[in-house]
Amino acid sequence: VTAKEVEDEATALFSDMGKLSPELRAAWFARDGDSSPFRPEPPLFTPSPPKFSDASGKDILGDELALKLIRTLLEKSGSGERGSTILEVCQACWIMTAIKEREASKALEEMDKKMIKDKEVLELNLESRASVAGGALAAVQHINESERNDFIAKCNQQRQHLIDYIAWQFRELLAVQQQLLTKAGLPSFDGPTVDASIIALQANVCSFMHSAFYLRARIGEKQHVAMLKSQESRLSTALSSKKAEAPQPSIGGVPPSQSSIQHPVMPFQPQVFQQQHQYQHQPQPMQYQQGVFQQQPSFQPLPPGQPPHQAFSAPMAPMQGNAGAPIMTTMMPMHHPPGQPFGTQQQHGSNQRPAYR
Repeated sequence: VTAKEVEDEATALFSDMGKLSPELRAAWFARDGDSSPFRPEPPLFTPSPPKFSDASGKDILGDELALKLIRTLLEKSGSGERGSTILEVCQACWIMTAIKEREASKALEEMDKKMIKDKEVLELNLESRASVAGGALAAVQHINESERNDFIAKCNQQRQHLIDYIAWQFRELLAVQQQLLTKAGLPSFDGPTVDASIIALQANVCSFMHSAFYLRARIGEKQHVAMLKSQESRLSTALSSKKAEAPQPSIGGVPPSQSSIQHPVMPFQPQVFQQQHQYQHQPQPMQYQQGVFQQQPSFQPLPPGQPPHQAFSAPMAPMQGNAGAPIMTTMMPMHHPPGQPFGTQQQHGSNQRPAYR
């Protein structure tokens, strides 16, 4: 890689980082809704390095992502260790955040000081006016109170505009950092985004990188690399153990312990049916009203000792309507007593469906 290639790449990169693209602006507006703009939360880098219960960062990243980041830091390129370059880029992004924070704090502080000074001058003018009011003191005090409230509202509006402007500055900073870390090849970065879940994951990744370049500055590169290799071995062993202990995939949605069990399936069990469902379908006599066939089902208990499969056996002869044409053929139970009164049933051919109970 030559110096000219690096310069050309940097020029092209910074030309793309000038302002937010229209797509990103629209996405941020969609997140804001009708509220005021806000800073991206959480920020990628915090002022102080994070505190981890485990130096590998697996408590916030998980074993797989932590192992991937450690291997990225241990990766070597043609001109040296690629991990050192990524750590330098991350440290530069952390410095960019610190500079932006200081600029925002300074701007707010200067505005607050100016507003406090302007309010003191206003109060002196209002007191001077009230001192010479004489008999019109009540009216002058009312005017003074109105001017004071207008001044305070104006100051609040100006301060809110500055806060909104600072929020958009931090959004532009986030987009620049996301592009830089994407170019560096840091995992979980794939260009600018406003997705809250992705930003939260990227903040965890940057927390690990912040801890890494802070430790490297404290203990030295050689000892830090040795620590990373030890963490890589430990995480790799832990992942291999988890994969070995993972349960086997189910077969057809059935767990392995139950997929080999053969359960006999009986098409019909008369004993269970007689104990739990001792009912038979007893068709009622039919009525022919204005050319419409009606029938109402009823359910009667089975006679003692009679199997359910003998409830229906003989077909019923088709009925004759007024014109002598057959209307419908149904099944007639063998034990149906002749002359039993019949009821009515819902109309044949109706579009109504039974309700689910």
